Amino acid sequence: MTFNYENIPQELKKYKRFVLFDQNKTPKTIYNIGAKANDPNTWNTFNECYKAWQDNSNKFWGIGIELGELEEGKVLAGIDLDHIIDDNGNIIDPSFEI
Repeated sequence: MTFNYENIPQELKKYKRFVLFDQNKTPKTIYNIGAKANDPNTWNTFNECYKAWQDNSNKFWGIGIELGELEEGKVLAGIDLDHIIDDNGNIIDPSFEI
C-alpha cells in the first residue's frame, strides 16, 4: 500500500497518537505488538510509525491515528463513511449532507 505522507497535516503530526495497521486493519505498535485505542502507551509519533512502515511494508499496510482528546483541550473526531462511492467513482448524494 502506498500513501503520500505529506498529505497528513502538520497539526496532526505533532501528536503522539499514531499506530500502524496490518492487512486485517488490526492496530499495531512500531514493534508489531497490538496497539489499543484506550492506551496512549501503545501509540507512537508519526515519524516513528512512518519509519517502521517504510522498513516493514510487508508487515504494516498503513498508518492510522487514534481519536480522542488532544493536549490543548481539543478533540480529534472522525466519521467513517462506507459505500459512499458508486461504480463510476462518484460520491453518492446522501454523503454530501454530512
